[in-house]
Amino acid sequence: QPAAPMALRVVEEGNPVSFSQAITRVETQLLLTPDDTDGWLALAPAYMQARRYADAANAYRRILELTPPTPDTLTDLAQALLFENEGVAPPEALAVLEQAVELDPAHPRSRFFLAGDATRRQDWDNAINQWNELIALAGGGEPWLEVAQNGLSVAMARGETPPEEPNAPSSVQGD
Repeated sequence: QPAAPMALRVVEEGNPVSFSQAITRVETQLLLTPDDTDGWLALAPAYMQARRYADAANAYRRILELTPPTPDTLTDLAQALLFENEGVAPPEALAVLEQAVELDPAHPRSRFFLAGDATRRQDWDNAINQWNELIALAGGGEPWLEVAQNGLSVAMARGETPPEEPNAPSSVQGD
């Protein structure tokens, strides 16, 4: 389970434990020690990996009860809520993303989600502003930069697909 958080890589007498068994063990331990931040920090991304988005959101909420909020933890909660809601940001997700940006105006992941939501809602002027602010944070090699530039293009075109150039070939033809 190389992708599993270290706390979930449980080995018992040389026999590896399945990912779901490891989650169950951490859940059981957290029933006994509900204030164990490290346990919640291991469990929340494991829930995400297991596609248990509601559980992940609850785990991130618990982390935020136990520790001061950080832009990453707030954005992790928002992402779990987005996945749980099939890509539509509920009010709680937007609120925590705004809080993440307040804590760190240069936090690209939270800004990315806010720009994407403005685009999804067809709030074009807001989306253009959000994408421009995000792109301004880039140094040039970020993996999200091309997607952000595409998001800006969609917002600037107000969701319209640009017409094909009249003289452009519709496909590449060989000999």
